[in-house]
Amino acid sequence: MVAAAATSIFARLSCVEDEEERASLTAISDAASLGPPLFCCQWVRIFCSVSSQGRIKSLDIIVSPGFFPEARILRQVCSFTKLRRLRLTKYDDRDWDDEIPSCLEELSELKELKIVGSTDVSFKVPIIPRLKNLVLEGVHLTEAIFHSIFSSLKELQYLTIQSNSLSNTTIPASLCSLSSLVHLDLSSNQHRGEIPPCLPFLSRLQELRLSDNLLQGSIPYLGNFSQMQQLVLDFNQLSGPFPASLCNITATIVTLDLSMNRLSSLLPDCVSGIQNLFLRYNQLTGPLPPTLFAHNSSHTIELSWNQFTGPLPEIGDAMPEGVMISNNFLSGSLSSPKWHSFCHNMRFLDLSNNQFTGSIPKAFGNCTRMARLSIDNNELSGEIPSTLGALSMMVEFTSRDNQLVGRVPSSLGNCSYLMVLDLASNSLSGELGEWIYQLKFLNVLSIGSNNFVGDIPVEFGNFSSQLMAIDLSENRFSGTLPAQKRLYTSIRFGAAYLDMSGNSFQGSIPDSLGNFSRLSYLDLSRNQFVGQVPHTLGSLHLLQALDLSSNRLSGSIPRELTEIPQMSYFNVSYNNLTGAVPQGAQFNTFTEDSYISNPGL
Repeated sequence: MVAAAATSIFARLSCVEDEEERASLTAISDAASLGPPLFCCQWVRIFCSVSSQGRIKSLDIIVSPGFFPEARILRQVCSFTKLRRLRLTKYDDRDWDDEIPSCLEELSELKELKIVGSTDVSFKVPIIPRLKNLVLEGVHLTEAIFHSIFSSLKELQYLTIQSNSLSNTTIPASLCSLSSLVHLDLSSNQHRGEIPPCLPFLSRLQELRLSDNLLQGSIPYLGNFSQMQQLVLDFNQLSGPFPASLCNITATIVTLDLSMNRLSSLLPDCVSGIQNLFLRYNQLTGPLPPTLFAHNSSHTIELSWNQFTGPLPEIGDAMPEGVMISNNFLSGSLSSPKWHSFCHNMRFLDLSNNQFTGSIPKAFGNCTRMARLSIDNNELSGEIPSTLGALSMMVEFTSRDNQLVGRVPSSLGNCSYLMVLDLASNSLSGELGEWIYQLKFLNVLSIGSNNFVGDIPVEFGNFSSQLMAIDLSENRFSGTLPAQKRLYTSIRFGAAYLDMSGNSFQGSIPDSLGNFSRLSYLDLSRNQFVGQVPHTLGSLHLLQALDLSSNRLSGSIPRELTEIPQMSYFNVSYNNLTGAVPQGAQFNTFTEDSYISNPGL
């Protein structure tokens, strides 16, 4: 039976003409209990390709739960003397059971070696002098092995060593001897110290990634990176001024990411031509470069969380696809510059947490591809322009904490893909209108702290189960909450946050609120509700906060509420409740403040 299986495997490897290689593949398949290949040289977790001469030229071995190659399997790889690419990927929580076999060093034609997954301390990088591409991810290198790579593999062009345990190690100057490097990625290794000043003399580099380390000091001279396209140094502790030497190489740079550092200075105008510019979370100051938006080749500009001041600059023919400049000190009117008239390709605009004044430009309606518009926490006034209804692809519109007035235009109902609508903390007024119930994909509805009036109609139940948060607090809503169960049949499984506090709702609290099975926060305080606390609220097993204070509720506190295991906040003060306070579970943790001004309790 075993012999027959081996014969079947051997027969399906007819594409491999070298008998020794075919025998090695058969041995690998037998040792790993893989059975016959699906196609020639193709198993579920082992893949190889064959050259026109019938020799194996590439091999991928994927380790996952239920399949773990012993070292004897890996040693079979050394039979493939014409192998040019070898990839060993481990999706398992165990280490390689033995060192990577040293016989791999005899594969003189191997050009690419990729090893992904944890190893034990015996791991040793094979020294293959003609290797061009080396990728080591999550292999727990020792510092000595890390340094040996740079002294032994002189012909490397692509080097990726990331997500390894190299804490407290510096980037050695010997790295600079790899003069053929085109791509270098040393991300997520916890490297300390400074960037070696010799590194920029690797003049062939087109991509340099040193993200997510603990590098300090200033950025060295970069003017020799004449071919650099991707320069990514984010999530470090680099300080000092923005490197002026970058101005010598901006013509070639496609992406520059210096985010999450401590850079401080003015931003030079030369960055304006970079397609993808990421400088968030630094300490950059002064006005934005006057030509920042002048190049229509820009894709993304992310300058949030700095200390920029002054107005937005004007632009040329088009805005970038994404502009994020939130959390700065920018000011002036959004209506004054011409930039908003050229936003046909724009998809993301975030100007929140600045000091902009004036009204929301009507010309924002020209941004027909806009997906996210965030202008929160500024000093904007006037009405929301009806032209925003033309943004039919918009999924998020946030304009909270401004000074907006008037009715919300019904044209927003045309934004049928809207998922987040946040207009809280303004002075908006009027009734919501039926348009809001057209937003079938709404996840977040936040309109608290305004002057909205009117009842909550039955159509409120038209929202889908995707609605996770509803904030109607601090308005002038009145009337009763509809008691029909169908009001809540669609949204009951989605909503986790419901705040209707600070209004003038009357009548009883509907029993059907107990159907909101995912609710974690419920605030109906400071209204005029009467009647008893519904015992059905005890079904809200995920509820963490329940506030029914400052109403006119009567009767006793339902014992069913003690069955809510995660409730850490409970307040029924300033009502007309009577009877004994339930004991047990979370109720043993609540203080007297939860019950004050209920004379009958």
